[in-house]
Amino acid sequence: ASVVSRITAVLAPIEQLKVDYARKVLRKRKRNEQEIDILFEYFKPYSFFKDLTMNFTMEGKRKFLRAMRYREFPLGSYIFKQGDKSDAAFIIFQGTVAIVQEKHEREEVLNVLYKGSSFGE
Repeated sequence: ASVVSRITAVLAPIEQLKVDYARKVLRKRKRNEQEIDILFEYFKPYSFFKDLTMNFTMEGKRKFLRAMRYREFPLGSYIFKQGDKSDAAFIIFQGTVAIVQEKHEREEVLNVLYKGSSFGE
């Protein structure tokens, strides 16, 4: 299946401030310990973070947060297509994506994923 960016989310002002700051930190190549702490607090409530890091030590979780990168995909763009080789896992930070499959020259939506969901390898 292919993954397509579908909808841009509208967030409450306080949540938007958290998202904006986390996005700013994730765009940086190097992060200081305070920024890692802030990312940890931001992602801690999300099930993907709990699931991915449940067997990690605290240092392992910090290493994971240092390795995360922020990427934006324009509305309607393909994040990857069916058959593409993927070596990344994606977490939806804001907005939604659709998992689609091409059938008879039309796209069939198999699933829609929302903020906090993850996909990929």
